[in-house]
Amino acid sequence: MKKTLLLTALCGMLSCHTQADTTIRWGNTSTNGDFQVLNNDDITPLGRGADGIGCLVQLIYTPDGNADPVNLSDPYGVSGDDSLLAYAWIGRAVAPSEGNGLFIGSNVFASVALNSAVYIRAWNLPSSQAGTGYIPTNANYYGNSYIYNTQNSNPTLFDEFYLTEGFSTDIQAVPEPATLALAFTAIGFFVIKRLRRKKDD
Repeated sequence: MKKTLLLTALCGMLSCHTQADTTIRWGNTSTNGDFQVLNNDDITPLGRGADGIGCLVQLIYTPDGNADPVNLSDPYGVSGDDSLLAYAWIGRAVAPSEGNGLFIGSNVFASVALNSAVYIRAWNLPSSQAGTGYIPTNANYYGNSYIYNTQNSNPTLFDEFYLTEGFSTDIQAVPEPATLALAFTAIGFFVIKRLRRKKDD
């Protein structure tokens, strides 16, 4: 009985050590200066502020510290161990009003692993459904920021994650569903062929 209680206590201590509450303040507009998110031509700022509709930008949590590929079958476009923490709009003309290429993400209170990683993913179109953070229906491209490791375990302190440099990867074309389906079909055919060959042997 004593061993069981001790083991339970140790497990509880470990879980408390690995998880912590933090508040992430994110965006690309700060007192340190503004960094514009650029279009895929690497010149034009992203966003369509004139009509009040901004391009979707997401804050994504990645426990393993790696940005996983876009998954078009997921409403938030995430895959692997990645998960959406928050979303905002680039170049949105309505409050909070921001110019093209700029955005302010609201503070995010989250329970994440200490020294865990987050990154920003920007899309070239608005969300497919207002108020959800869902990825655009017909997005042409997206880009990921550099990975930011959270520092604070105290929710009253802010992790300041403001974009001050370019995206860590080039703006990438979004794979079309037909292309993905063709790729998965080819992989499935190859696997079946290998299994049949092993069975014949």
